[in-house]
Amino acid sequence: MNRITAVILDWAGTTVDFGSFAPTQIFVRSLSSGI
Repeated sequence: MNRITAVILDWAGTTVDFGSFAPTQIFVRSLSSGI
């Protein structure tokens, strides 16, 4: 029988809101403003 031995979660929205783009918006905004 196969067992799950580890689960890795990120807290950037994946476990709360699947497909959330909020964490990426800071990168998009900062790179587009030329900082």
